[in-house]
Amino acid sequence: MPDGLYTKKNDIEIIDIILRSKMGAKFSLMGLYTELNIFESIFKTTVSGKIDIGDGANFIGHFPIIGQEYIDIVYRTPGVQTEYTTHTFDVYKVSPRARANPGEGPQGEVYTLFFASPEFISNEQIKCNRSYTGTVSNIVATIMTNNFAGSLSTLEVQNTRNDIRFIAPYWSPFKCIKWLARRALPAVPETNNRESNYLFYQTLDSDFGEYHFKSISSLVNRVPVASYHLSVGDHQPIDDIKQFGRSFTAIESYNNLKYADKFDEVQTGMMASTLFTHDITFKEFDVSSYSYGTDFHSASHVNDYPIMPLNNDVLSPTTDAVVHYKPKQNEMYIKSAKKDEKELPVDNFFYEDWLLDRKSLLGQIQTQKHNIIVSGNTGVHAGDVVSISIPTAEVHTNESSGDDKNLSGKFLVNSIRHIINRLEGHRMQLELSRDSLQEQVPDESKFLGDNTSISLRSHQPT
Repeated sequence: MPDGLYTKKNDIEIIDIILRSKMGAKFSLMGLYTELNIFESIFKTTVSGKIDIGDGANFIGHFPIIGQEYIDIVYRTPGVQTEYTTHTFDVYKVSPRARANPGEGPQGEVYTLFFASPEFISNEQIKCNRSYTGTVSNIVATIMTNNFAGSLSTLEVQNTRNDIRFIAPYWSPFKCIKWLARRALPAVPETNNRESNYLFYQTLDSDFGEYHFKSISSLVNRVPVASYHLSVGDHQPIDDIKQFGRSFTAIESYNNLKYADKFDEVQTGMMASTLFTHDITFKEFDVSSYSYGTDFHSASHVNDYPIMPLNNDVLSPTTDAVVHYKPKQNEMYIKSAKKDEKELPVDNFFYEDWLLDRKSLLGQIQTQKHNIIVSGNTGVHAGDVVSISIPTAEVHTNESSGDDKNLSGKFLVNSIRHIINRLEGHRMQLELSRDSLQEQVPDESKFLGDNTSISLRSHQPT
C-alpha cells in the first residue's frame, strides 16, 4: 500500500505478532490469531489486552504456552503514523481451552492469551518498606525509578507543591503511588487552586508505553485530537459531494451510558459535603465544606459551564448531605533544630486541602458518559480530549441546529479498547465523559409545549 495513506476504513498495518518464551522459543502468531484487543484507561495503572487464538496443530503444547511468555506487536495506522510502533507485553494468563464438536472432524481448539505491561506482574512481586520525604511528584518519580530500574517505559510527572513524609508499609509500588495521588496538589496554582484530582495510568504513547502522573484538570485543557459524528446511512451529507475521509470519523455505534443522576451525585458528596477535622494534640476542631455551585470554577473543566443553573440550584447549598470526620495532628514532624539549613517538612496530610475537592472532582468527570465505536486510530490515547457530534431526536429545519448540545461537544477519553479483527480491521471502543456543558443551563425554562393539561381522573379504569 502507499506509504502513510489509508486504503480502506478500519485500516491498520500489522507487521508481526511474535510470541517469545522465556525458555527460548519464538513464533509468529499472524496465522493463528483471530482478534487482538489492547486496552488503556486513565483509571488503570497499566495497559492490558488479550489475543484470541485458533489452534489446529496443538501449538500450545509444542511451544509450550504456560502463561510466562512475551508478546511483541509491531503495527501502525496508515495516515496517522509514519513509523511503526513496537509494544512488548507479558503473558500472564491462558484461558481454558475449548474445542468445538469434540469427537467430530479435526480437533482444533480456541483459547485466549491475556497480557499486560511488564510492570503489571513485577509490581505484585515488589514491596516498598522505606521512608520517603519531599513533594508528592518527586516521591512518585523515586518509587518508579527505584523499583522499575529495568523498565523501558517512560514517565511523565506533573509537579506538585505539597511536601509529605511517607513510610511505605510493605505496599506494592503502584499502591503507594495511588495513595500519594489522593493527596497531590498542583505545583503552580493560579486561579484554579483546588485541582486535587491526580491519577496514575499508562498509555501507548511510546514504543514501550508511557506512565502518567497527572491531574484530570491538566488533561481537559487540551485541544481535541479528533472529532467524531453520528449520522445515518453511509455517513455522508445529502445532496453534497461525497467525502472519502468522512467515513473515518463516523460513529458506528453509540450508547449514552449516563446522562443525569442527581441522587448518586448527592449521595457521593459530588454536589456538596462537609469535613470535620480534630487535632488530637491541640484539641481543636476545624470545619470545611465543598459546594458545587460555589467551587465549580476553582478547577479546570472540559467545557466552560456547570451542569446546574446558576441561580436555581437546590442541591449545592446542602453541605451537610455528606459529612466526613478525620483526626489529624498538626506539626507532627516539626522540629526546632535545622538540618542542612532547611526546615524539616510539615506533614499532617492537610485533609481540608484535598479530601472534599477530590471526591467531588472525580465524581464530576463522570457526570455524562458515552460509549462509542469508531474507526481505529493509534494516535488517540486515554487522557486525550475529543469532540463528538450527536444529532437531536427531532425533525431538523434550516433554522435549528442539528446537534444536541446536551450530548455533543468536547469529552475526555476515559478509556480505549483497540479491537483488531483479522477480517474486519481495526476499530476502537471509546468511553467518553465530561463534567461540564457548552452552554449555561437556564435558571428558568420557557418551554410550554401545547399548553394542554391532561386529566388523570379521565384515565382511571372504570
